[in-house]
Amino acid sequence: MEAVPCLLGSRNYMQWAVGLRLALQVLGLWYTIDSSCDFNTASDDPHSDKKLALAVIRGKLGIRILVYSWFAKSPRAIWVMGKMYGDMAPTAQLGLACALSEIQRVQYDSTAEFIDAFATLLRRMKVAGFEPMPWLLVERLIAATRMVFPELRARIECARMARNGRLPGFEEMALMLRGLEFARTNRG
Repeated sequence: MEAVPCLLGSRNYMQWAVGLRLALQVLGLWYTIDSSCDFNTASDDPHSDKKLALAVIRGKLGIRILVYSWFAKSPRAIWVMGKMYGDMAPTAQLGLACALSEIQRVQYDSTAEFIDAFATLLRRMKVAGFEPMPWLLVERLIAATRMVFPELRARIECARMARNGRLPGFEEMALMLRGLEFARTNRG
């Protein structure tokens, strides 16, 4: 079943679904999966073919998304999880880096939403094996919030000097942003 790992890199669901169907047909397991299959209602019998087919599908997903796959309600949901959390190719890492460069505070209604979106993007990057350098995070946060919080750069520089030249982490910068928003709303 060496075909399945390369299927996980498929760019669209239809390619993945057709390829997975062919792989399961070769193994003689396709008849156990039908279009209305709900993964949560699979038989509890560990020797049933349906359990075996699901194990084959899940076994090829990779440890990072295996746990998430147990909550999936359809093969498409597993494919989506694979695209979002699976072992990512360099092109996907590049896509995440581009998403980081394009994130802007003005796209969100509040600073809390922006911080949550930024944190989610960082988690996805970490899962993908791509962790941006601290200076890049600082620059992105400053660039993304410069219209709303022009004083963020000065706050980060003060924190850097207090830490003997080390940049603050994302959590500390998120606290700075929340503090700036609180001060701005109370001023006015």
